[in-house]
Amino acid sequence: MISRQRTILSISLAVFLFSSIPWGCHAHPAPDTLTLKGLYRVVAEGHPALKKAGLIERRSTLSRRSINFSWLPQFDLEGSAVYQSEVTSIDPEFPPELQIGELSFPSPEKDQYRAELKVSQMIFDGGVTSARNELLEKEAAVDQKEVESEYYRIKEIITGYYFAILTLRKEMGIAGTVTADLSEQRKMLQSGLVHGAVRESAVRELETRIIQSEQKVISIQMELCSAFEAVEEIAGIAIDTSAVLVIPEFSCPYPREESPRYKRPELEVLDLQMERAHSAEKLIFRESLPRIHGFATLGYGRPGLNMMSDQFDSYYMAGVVLSWNPFDWGDNSRERDIRRINGRIIKRSRESLMRNISAQLRNAGRSIEKYDRMLEKDRQILRLRERIAEVKRSRFRNGDITADDYISEINRLEQARLNMEKDRIGLQKAKVDYLMIKGEL
Repeated sequence: MISRQRTILSISLAVFLFSSIPWGCHAHPAPDTLTLKGLYRVVAEGHPALKKAGLIERRSTLSRRSINFSWLPQFDLEGSAVYQSEVTSIDPEFPPELQIGELSFPSPEKDQYRAELKVSQMIFDGGVTSARNELLEKEAAVDQKEVESEYYRIKEIITGYYFAILTLRKEMGIAGTVTADLSEQRKMLQSGLVHGAVRESAVRELETRIIQSEQKVISIQMELCSAFEAVEEIAGIAIDTSAVLVIPEFSCPYPREESPRYKRPELEVLDLQMERAHSAEKLIFRESLPRIHGFATLGYGRPGLNMMSDQFDSYYMAGVVLSWNPFDWGDNSRERDIRRINGRIIKRSRESLMRNISAQLRNAGRSIEKYDRMLEKDRQILRLRERIAEVKRSRFRNGDITADDYISEINRLEQARLNMEKDRIGLQKAKVDYLMIKGEL
């Protein structure tokens, strides 16, 4: 009896180790503990895509300063040195009776020099600066929200790998119990083969099933390694392959929720894009309005403002300029129509995305219902397996069945537990998907 109990203990321990360690990946003696939200925080702090937010804000600040510079005085310094082949001259000829002695007019020199300081100041720009700032603000908001949308997509990928690891570990445990059970059956058949009670083909068939089970283990092992490597690459951290992954527990309003409200960043991106199209249309209209600016010029040269003088002189002038293009062959109107069409296109894209999200949400809700029902059946199966195992334990103690029969039943009980755990992971994955689709995670 003691040897039988030792055999059971050894096999049960082997099954536990088989299900706990991802074979083929490097396992460490001191596993860490990982949570899904913890991985979200790591990605938010270190992923390169999310570092764009600060750059976008900096770019927006610099662009806003450049736009506002149009209201500051503009200074231009110009200088020129010119030689011309001919200059203006006045040499009047009067009739003899009107001549009053010698009369002459000075002529400017053919070499002329000029240095000027020009100052201009915007007085009225038709609201262009304000419209440009508004458009810049909308563009920055769109870019920032796109960064948030990219973070949402990264979280979706991380979530997929996280639950894949949880599920694969349970599948590894199930494969371990199957392999252990087949190995025990092989021992029984080999014993029967020695005594001539079992055909050799039956042993070979069982060995084939064991090899197939080992193939599945190898497949699961490689998928686990791949999932861990992907999480490491995305999160930018080293993860112990024997780390303990906590199964997330989230409360989900389904199916009580009748009209869910979506907080998806993609929807907010489209809303901001529509606002940006409206701001662009407003800017085009503002650019068609008249503009007024004042100017002043201070200069020194030869000649000055007196073109008949051949002396160096200083001069100045000041005034107001009105600029307006009242007729542009309908170009302004066409550009505004283009922006309005862009807005309608974005609106249609939003409607299409809303339909896709609604369909995804319904599918996620059905998955929640499916796993709820499957878990109820898992509990029933587990209760029955526990009763059967209790009966087999009693029969084994009484010597009515062999240790191999009892171990096989214990393995089936363990497999039932693992199946229930796998479905519990599936339920939490469905809840996470539901919350992710709504944009609440």
